[in-house]
Amino acid sequence: MEENKTPTALCVENVDRIFSDCLFRSHAEHDEYVKNQGVVIKVKSIQNPGVTVCFHSERLESHKEEIKEMVLQLPDGFHKDKGGGWSFLNLCQERNGDLWTGFHTEAEKLALLGMATHVLMPLVPIKDSYLLPGGMPYFRIEI
Repeated sequence: MEENKTPTALCVENVDRIFSDCLFRSHAEHDEYVKNQGVVIKVKSIQNPGVTVCFHSERLESHKEEIKEMVLQLPDGFHKDKGGGWSFLNLCQERNGDLWTGFHTEAEKLALLGMATHVLMPLVPIKDSYLLPGGMPYFRIEI
């Protein structure tokens, strides 16, 4: 993070902006990128594990610091050295307890960005989340 720069706020607008920018804009763009670069970041959906989300690796990398800044605004329960990991259901909160979103789809976008950049990782594979309390995936901030 640059000195004196305000961290990227954890809000729906920023999560949507970054998520949208990191996606491929068309199948043709995806195919051309794979052909020339060969690197696509793939993450399984949390709410629908049959869906794989493909991120443009260069655009994802260009937003990595912003993603990290937003993830660090999550409650202490998610932090490795404080709570050790917390339920997906709590991803909608900021550290102060306020909600930054009321929609699981928005929280999932943040989680997918976090997983794609290895900033926010599930404690167990998503497919095994049924073993955890409430059958929900638990995540931990890895920075």
